[in-house]
Amino acid sequence: MLLPLVAVAASVSAIVAVASRRPDAFHYSRSIVISAPPERVFGRVANFRAWTDWSPYEEYDRAMKKSYSGEDGALGSGYAWEGNGKVGAGTMRINTLDAPSRVEIALAFDRPFKANNVAEFLFEATSEGRR
Repeated sequence: MLLPLVAVAASVSAIVAVASRRPDAFHYSRSIVISAPPERVFGRVANFRAWTDWSPYEEYDRAMKKSYSGEDGALGSGYAWEGNGKVGAGTMRINTLDAPSRVEIALAFDRPFKANNVAEFLFEATSEGRR
């Protein structure tokens, strides 16, 4: 009986030791080429009501409750959602608008876990089209 408890305690200690050495911050980046001018894409990202047209999370829970605050596409405008297990619940608020090249959003999750992040969208013309 004592041996399994020691094994569990050792496993938990090892997990805590590894986790405590991991950085608190992370960076994740993706890019895509879109055949549209930056001004047009910027407008679809800066306006939370337009996200229903392109955000993949809209597909996960069509019945999620949504609310909007502030002027659409303006600095400080917000979006809140509450849905099933896949989408959880949280809020977004526009922190920075540098038309037509950058939108920065404060992203806070309440459920299924607590987290505060920054999402940044950058738009630039490329030789392949628009990125």
